[in-house]
Amino acid sequence: KGAVNAMIFSRPPSSRDPALYTASSDGTVRAWDVVRYRNFRTYVPNREGVSFQSLAVDPSGEIIVASSFQAPFYIYMWNAQTAQLISELTSHTGPITGLSFSSHHQLASCSWDNTARVWDVFGKGAPCEVIDHEREVTCLAYSPAAQGTLATGDVMGVLRFWDINGENTGTQLLEIETARDWGADKQKEGVVLSNIKWTPDGQCVLVSAKNKSFVHMYHVEQR
Repeated sequence: KGAVNAMIFSRPPSSRDPALYTASSDGTVRAWDVVRYRNFRTYVPNREGVSFQSLAVDPSGEIIVASSFQAPFYIYMWNAQTAQLISELTSHTGPITGLSFSSHHQLASCSWDNTARVWDVFGKGAPCEVIDHEREVTCLAYSPAAQGTLATGDVMGVLRFWDINGENTGTQLLEIETARDWGADKQKEGVVLSNIKWTPDGQCVLVSAKNKSFVHMYHVEQR
C-alpha cells in the first residue's frame, strides 16, 4: 500500500525456488512466490509509522533485515521462516541509506550520520563497529570476492574501500573521487552516489548517482 523502495532475490531455507523480497514505505517487508506470484509471508515491525527504505537478506536466507529512513533510525531483523521479529539494531542517529551482508554473515549499514557500521548479527550482544566518514554516506556494498572488503559512497561522489576482517579492521584501503567523471565541480556541486554493485570477480564496481542518467564502472585496484 506504499512505494516499493528495495527488492532482492533470495532462496528461503529448505526451498528449491527463489523468492522475491520487497520493502515498502507502508512499513512491511513481503516475500513473494515468483512461480505463483503470491505474497506468502509478511514481515512487520513492532511499531507504527515505519517507512522501509533499505533491505538485505543473509546469504543463508535465514535472516531478513530492513531499515527505516525516518526516526527512529532502526534496523529491524526477522527470522525468514517464521516472520518473528528477532532484534532491533539501534545505533544510528540519522536516516539509514543502505544495508549489505557479506558472504561471512556480517551486516553493514550506512547513514546520513556520517558513519558506516558493521554488525555481527549472529554474535552475543557484541557492539557494532563504527567506521567514521567525513560526510553523509549514501550507499555501500560488500565485495563478493575479497573477504571483508566494503565499498561506501557519499554525497560528494567519493568511493571508499575498507578492510573489515583483516588485522587492521576498519582501515581505509583506497578511495576514488568520481565527481570529475560525472562532469561535476566538486567545490560547487556534490555528486550523490546512489548505488554500488560489484562485478562477480570483485575487481570492478558499478556506480550510479542521483540525477545522473548513466552508470560508471571502475577498476578498483587501478582506481
